[in-house]
Amino acid sequence: MPLADLAGRLRRWMPKGAPGLTVLYVDGRWLKLLHAQGSWMTRTITMLLAHPIEGMNDEEILAWLRQACGPLHPGTVLIANPSHLTTTRLFTLPSTDSKEIRDIVELQAEKHTPYAKEEILTDFQVIETDRAGYSRVLLVLSHQDIVHRGLKLVDGMGWPLERAGFELEGLVNWFQAAQGRGSRGVVLVAEVDSDTTSLVILNDGKPYFHRSLTVGVAQLTQEADDGITKLIAEFQRSLETFEAEGFNLTVERAILTGQADRLPELAQRVQSSLGIPTSVVPQFECGPVAEGVLKDQEALARVSFAGLMGLALRPSAIDLTPKALRLHRAFEVRARRLVGLGCQVVGILLLVSCLVIGKAIKHERDRAWLAREYHQTAAQAEPLQAILEQLEFVQDWFQGRGRLLDAVAELSRRTPSAIQWDSLTFTKADGQLLLKGVSEEIPKVYDFTRELKQSPLFANVEVKRAAKHKVNDRDVTEFEIVCSLASGEPTHAQTADTRS
Repeated sequence: MPLADLAGRLRRWMPKGAPGLTVLYVDGRWLKLLHAQGSWMTRTITMLLAHPIEGMNDEEILAWLRQACGPLHPGTVLIANPSHLTTTRLFTLPSTDSKEIRDIVELQAEKHTPYAKEEILTDFQVIETDRAGYSRVLLVLSHQDIVHRGLKLVDGMGWPLERAGFELEGLVNWFQAAQGRGSRGVVLVAEVDSDTTSLVILNDGKPYFHRSLTVGVAQLTQEADDGITKLIAEFQRSLETFEAEGFNLTVERAILTGQADRLPELAQRVQSSLGIPTSVVPQFECGPVAEGVLKDQEALARVSFAGLMGLALRPSAIDLTPKALRLHRAFEVRARRLVGLGCQVVGILLLVSCLVIGKAIKHERDRAWLAREYHQTAAQAEPLQAILEQLEFVQDWFQGRGRLLDAVAELSRRTPSAIQWDSLTFTKADGQLLLKGVSEEIPKVYDFTRELKQSPLFANVEVKRAAKHKVNDRDVTEFEIVCSLASGEPTHAQTADTRS
C-alpha cells in the first residue's frame, strides 16, 4: 500500500479535534515555544514564540510567557532540554539485553560527568543492534538544575507535563522528516542557532556522533569571515574525531539548517573546505506551518526551531524527567484510573440496584393486583363453595345410603330362618358393620358367618360374641358379628338399626 494512502487511512481513523502539543525550550539566553495542533503525522505548527531572557528572573519570564501565550490550550507539553547544556555519549556495548544495557549505562554515566550521581538526570536510547550481539547506545546526561528551570515554568503556567525531552533527538527527527527516503547514507547535519551550533553525524538516519559548537548565527553575522572560518574549523575537527573512532564510515554530504539560510556563502565555503556536497534545508520544510505564524516576528529570525519541530512532529524516546516527578505523575495516573474504576463500579452498582428495585416494584405491583383480584374472586366464590359443600354432603349421603341398602339386602338374602336380627349398626369411625341377633343353635351362627365371607360386599367377617341363655324356658344364643363393607367408605357416619 502506498505511504500516502496509508497516511490517509490513519488520518481518518484518528479522532477529530485531537489535542495538540507544546514544546518549551529555555536556556540562559533564549526562551522558545512551539505549539502544534493535531495528531501524530498530521500536526500543523500554529504558534512560534522566541524571546531573549538573559538577565530576567523566573517571575519575569513567567509573566512574559503568560502574556504571550494568552488563552493557549497547550495539550501535551514537552520540555526540549538544550543540546549545548547536555552531555551525550555514543558508544557500542557487547549486549542486547535491556537490563544488562541499563546496568552498564548507569556505570558509564558516573564516569562521564563531574557532578554527583544525585545531581544528574540520565536516560539512554538503543539506536540499533547487530547480529553479532552488539548494541549502539545514545547516553544523555544533564544537570537537574537545567531541567528544573523549564519544569518551574511549566508548573507556573499550570500545564500538564508529558516529559522532559532532548533537543538533539528532535534534530534527528527533523532530518528524517525533512529528507524522507533521502535520509540514507552518512550525513553531517548542522543546526545553526542563535549562539550555538548542534552538529550530528547520522548513518541511515541514526546518530553516530554529536558535538555542540559555541558558534552561532550572532557570531557568524557580526564577525562574518572569522566566524565562518571558526565554524568550518570545528566541522573539520569533528570529522577527524569521527573518523578516528573507527567506524570505517565516510561522510557523504552535509546539510545546514536553522539560521544557515541567513548566511548565503556558508554552504559554499563548507563544501569547498570539507570537500563534500553541502546544502541548506530551511528549518520549516519538514512540516506544515499555519498561515501567518512566521510573519511579524523579528525574534524568529535569530533562533532555530528545527529541534523543536522534530520533537513535535514525531514521538521521542529520551526522557530526562526527574524520578520524583515521574513517581508523582505515575501515582496521579494510577489515582485517576482508580477513581475512574471506582466510578465505573459505582455506576454498575447503581444500574444493578435500579434493575433490582425496578423488578421489586414490578413484583409488588403484581402482588397487589393479584391480592385485589383474589379478594374480589373469593367474595364471589364463597356462595358457590357453600353450594358445592352441600352437594358433596348430599352426594356422600346418598352414596352411603345406597351401600347400606345393598348390604342390608345382601344380609337379608343370606340370613337363614334360624337367625333373627336384633340390630344392624354402621359406624364411620372404624368403618364397620355390627350385626346383633339371636339363634336357637350356635352352629347356625358360624354357618351364617361363612355365608357372609363369601359375599363380595363384606370383608373381615368375624363373630365377635356368642353366648347362650334361656328365654321362656328355651335355650337361645345371642351373637354379635362384625364386618366391613368391601367397597369405599361413606362420607358421613350412618347408623341403621333393623329388626327382622
